[in-house]
Amino acid sequence: MNKLKIVLGARAKKHFLLGFAKGGGQTDASLGGWKPLSAKYSERKRKDDKKRTILVDTGDMFGAIHNRLNTEGFSVYVADLEYAEYHNEGTDKMPQREFIGESDELEEASLKKMQEEIDKLFI
Repeated sequence: MNKLKIVLGARAKKHFLLGFAKGGGQTDASLGGWKPLSAKYSERKRKDDKKRTILVDTGDMFGAIHNRLNTEGFSVYVADLEYAEYHNEGTDKMPQREFIGESDELEEASLKKMQEEIDKLFI
């Protein structure tokens, strides 16, 4: 059972990380993608001189996404980054760019994987 939790947790983490490359669309709230950067920020360059993408500047938020086993299964969370919540939930002055949250696509893939593992036990 723990092996399945580890596999599902790793898949969930990968699913949400993919949103950074795609510009959103990995949660039900961000299916249409994240709101584009304003003109002020879209022209700003990252430290490595590449054009900045949404929610990626230093890479800190991307690197702070972890998964952890628990009694119910696993959780995917952002460790020690206070501003991540503001991006994920949005504020009065900042649009919501949810990168971790409910995902029908992820749930469907997880249920399929669980069924495959259950079928292996009875075959």
